[in-house]
Amino acid sequence: MKTTKEYIEEAKRRLEVTDYRLAKILGVSQGAMSHYATGRRIMDDTTAAKLAGILEIEPIQIIAAANAEREKGEKKEFWENFYKRLGGIAASIFFAVNLIMTPTPSQAAPVLIHEGAVCILC
Repeated sequence: MKTTKEYIEEAKRRLEVTDYRLAKILGVSQGAMSHYATGRRIMDDTTAAKLAGILEIEPIQIIAAANAEREKGEKKEFWENFYKRLGGIAASIFFAVNLIMTPTPSQAAPVLIHEGAVCILC
């Protein structure tokens, strides 16, 4: 299971920013980000969803990871199992959406790019 610290590191690499700058982007204090990055504190669901937006993944992935880190006992086990099931569900959804949204060559509209503007020809 991926930890919220790993998601934070991935976001910093993707954006090429420091903890301070990522804190500003997520709308949290520098102290909060420091605690998230070291594991002393677990981010709330809103921050987790914002982080997911940066990483272009479903927010529930990071929300589930954060809840698994925050909880104890049966609740922790619930979130860990939920997170594991997400992998298969997310892959299925991604495959289905791409299958539905990808036009065949005969369905694709011709595209014209002129002076930086994209025009779809019907």
